[in-house]
Amino acid sequence: MPEPKSIRVHPSQQRLHSLVPSLHPSRTVLTGNKDKYSKMQERHQFLEHLPPHTKVYKYSGFQHLEAAVSEEYKRFIHENKSPCVVFTDISQNEIEIHEEILPGRIDYSPTLQTLILYIPSLPHEEAAEAFGCRIAIQAEEMGILDALSLRGATRTKTTDRRKQADRSWAPFDIPGRSTQWPTVALEVAFAESRERVKQDMAWWLHQSAGDVRMAISIDIKRQSGNIYVTSWERGIQHPYPEINPIQEIKISRGKDGKPPTLTGNDLVIPFRQMMLRPPTHNAKDFIFTKGELLRIGRVIWRAMAHM
Repeated sequence: MPEPKSIRVHPSQQRLHSLVPSLHPSRTVLTGNKDKYSKMQERHQFLEHLPPHTKVYKYSGFQHLEAAVSEEYKRFIHENKSPCVVFTDISQNEIEIHEEILPGRIDYSPTLQTLILYIPSLPHEEAAEAFGCRIAIQAEEMGILDALSLRGATRTKTTDRRKQADRSWAPFDIPGRSTQWPTVALEVAFAESRERVKQDMAWWLHQSAGDVRMAISIDIKRQSGNIYVTSWERGIQHPYPEINPIQEIKISRGKDGKPPTLTGNDLVIPFRQMMLRPPTHNAKDFIFTKGELLRIGRVIWRAMAHM
């Protein structure tokens, strides 16, 4: 099968920025151009801060998508290219037909008919699984595992986006509250920019209108091996304030035979934020000690060595 035709996104993201004309207060925007400009701006924001060398393909069937992802996976693993692939002109119907077999974690805009696929990798999956397992173990120790919905990578749907966290959680019993959103969402970023990580965290916290009480990012840097674990909360001002980092932890790989180091404190997920009620009996906050975070770091580094 021939390699799918593609358009390369410029490493500096200038190509995406060029899609949005700069506005000047004195410039008159013709009515006929308003919708076009709005679409261009929306597309720019949706694709903003993707990694350098991310390729954009025009969708021409599911086999084409699979071939493109396979090719980009090879580039990602062997040439240190982007872990993301973008497809334009892909309808919502196509997404729904192939929803269960799409080869990666999805971020889809129905209005733009644009799909971002995040290619899974061993370090990414190990990080998500290690974190998720520890949450389940603590819930079992507290005797609340049956009350906690382990939502995994369940897709969250809004009118203008379909998005997956890497892991997510919520109480099963949520009286008077929609089950659309988790209470805590985790995203793992491997070889992505901090700006994109923050943008994704902001989406969970803002678009849920506060239903997502905490977002957590595990940001893995491919070159250095450094791992940044951050918990985020929604800002107080409305409608779209800056999100606030609550806890920031850096796990650094040891060099020249030295042990790894951790800067920061234990990671704490308040019980009330997760379960929407105060703790009772054996229940308490979910805590990742510094030792546990270092173990997760070692798991990630081992996975990076086996890519």
